Amino acid sequence: TCGGTRSPGSGSVYDPESDSLDVPLIDEPFYESPYLGDQPQASQIWNAMIYPFVQMRFAGATWYQGEANAEDPEGYSCRFPAMIADWRVKMDLPNMPFYYVQLAAYPDSDFSLIRSAQGAALQLPKVGVANAIDIGDTTGPRGPIHSRRKQEVGRRLALNALAFQYGSDRPYKGPTVSGVQLVDTGALIGYEPTTARGLHFEGTAVCDECCYEAPFQVLEASGNWTRASATIQDDGTTVHVAYENQIFGIRFNWEGYPQCALYDGPTFGGPDDHVSIAALPFEWCAFPSGKPMWTGQSCGLTIERGNPVPLVSSLVHVEH
Repeated sequence: TCGGTRSPGSGSVYDPESDSLDVPLIDEPFYESPYLGDQPQASQIWNAMIYPFVQMRFAGATWYQGEANAEDPEGYSCRFPAMIADWRVKMDLPNMPFYYVQLAAYPDSDFSLIRSAQGAALQLPKVGVANAIDIGDTTGPRGPIHSRRKQEVGRRLALNALAFQYGSDRPYKGPTVSGVQLVDTGALIGYEPTTARGLHFEGTAVCDECCYEAPFQVLEASGNWTRASATIQDDGTTVHVAYENQIFGIRFNWEGYPQCALYDGPTFGGPDDHVSIAALPFEWCAFPSGKPMWTGQSCGLTIERGNPVPLVSSLVHVEH
């Protein structure tokens, strides 16, 4: 899509029986179209920018969009995977790989919920994600919404394609959580060993506090989230989040512009070394409320009266 455009949904009104559209295709320049208001209306992006290519045999698709939908993460969590499925049907490419970029760090707004909503697409087969949480740009000449670190975005997308389509064994994702264990001194977060080689913290692009500011937050009994210090354990695949009281939830890089990221990689590099890959933001709940993460209300605080708070004795799967 064009930068800043709002995704109207899967949204085509293509009729497969008649092979036609029920609105005319736009034959005027996009920016002069009388059909467009401040944002494209339903089906206009499809008609003008996607429909003309439906007969092509694409090897895959890449997608970097979502900022304009930040106020409606719940709707996006439905429309985004629906759009991917719709493209596959309309193009008669049921196995077409689709790779999206999780929105980059942005200092003027917190995109945590829309980033989480993007992850709903991972329920579909052959969908990959390139993380950009660590490669924001607060000093760009066109403003922070358009980071200049597109080469690194492209590298991470390419690693996804190499893995999904060509069976490459090169790492294509950053440290990936395998589970959480609550302990007396806080929590132990385990990472998949194949994604945690050379696990290390490093400041994000153009950071101010960098890793002097903890990237982890814990949910207290009061319902407030507070920062908690973290250290990498000797096994190299576990992070200890220190907190003395009961933990009801844990968040990592769940904010607008995180200052510190967690990387894999054979070298102790960061956002600009073009080798390491940052871990995706996540939220884990000790007592899930049943609501999706993109609602901002997925962690519950209710404990049955008379029952002690149970500690998690084994690693619990965390979904991004």
